[in-house]
Amino acid sequence: MTEYGGEMASRPTGALAADRAGHTTAFALWNLQERGELFVGPGEEVYEGMVVGENARDADMDVNVTKEKKQTNMRASSADEAIRLIPHRQLSLEQAIEFIADDELVEVTPKSIRLRKKILDTKKRSQALAAESAPTPKPPNRHACDNVNTACQHVTQALIRPAFTNIKINTH
Repeated sequence: MTEYGGEMASRPTGALAADRAGHTTAFALWNLQERGELFVGPGEEVYEGMVVGENARDADMDVNVTKEKKQTNMRASSADEAIRLIPHRQLSLEQAIEFIADDELVEVTPKSIRLRKKILDTKKRSQALAAESAPTPKPPNRHACDNVNTACQHVTQALIRPAFTNIKINTH
């Protein structure tokens, strides 16, 4: 049996999470390549909250991996260039378990290993993050017995004592 080694180190990068369901497009992935390393290729089915890549920055980012290129009638010399994608990283089960953060899960099916957020809905996930990072309100400084209808015994004694030092107060 090994001794407790302390907290596990967390990753210094964020995740790229899909903000909608659909099939990934090469155009969308090509635009996202500069944001970080991708875990999905073109034509793969994704769902909202699925982790599709690793963000180069430390924060998570919701991205649209289903975005299609706008079609026009106009011809342009550079418009029909082939899109070149960097090959995506296929994670093994061990790599996926090592990669996930506290707000993520590993989804294992017979055909694939996927990463997803615990909260799939983008709006609910951002609300939960805002609620988690919001400072807790500090309660106002009040005395334990500051009810208006009850007189606090020690406060009453403290007020009487300076004026009447020779009078003894019995509190039965």
